[in-house]
Amino acid sequence: MNFETTCEVGAAPATVFAALAAVERMPEWSGVHRSVRVESVDAQGRPEVVYAEAAVLGFTDRQRYRYVWTDTELDWNTEVTDHLRVHRGNYRVTASGTGSTVTIRYELVPALPVPGLLLRAGRTIAADSFRKKFVGYVESFTGEVAR
Repeated sequence: MNFETTCEVGAAPATVFAALAAVERMPEWSGVHRSVRVESVDAQGRPEVVYAEAAVLGFTDRQRYRYVWTDTELDWNTEVTDHLRVHRGNYRVTASGTGSTVTIRYELVPALPVPGLLLRAGRTIAADSFRKKFVGYVESFTGEVAR
């Protein structure tokens, strides 16, 4: 399952990145994440290795992500997973007239075959969740992180 979607967020790029760095709050806007915790941070204090429990294609999946941050992007790759062969993505954040333009690219390949209809439905749900829940989360983000 691959998708790319773009949305406008009424917040500056710095706020978008701060909201993304608050990974413990991911269950607030991600419909699949049940719990998330930071294992290690980079030199700037941003999450680098993150553990999560997620509901993926009807299964509970324990995952470990590696985050790589730049000034305009966040790349993440799932290094450990119970049920997926590939699970990675990228957030690109650019300033726009009234806030930020955020583009997410996402790739998920299950370890076992999954019917195309189920993958297409998952892609639609993931894209809709991102556009609706993520935008609201960022626009109301206060900077509070439970670490």
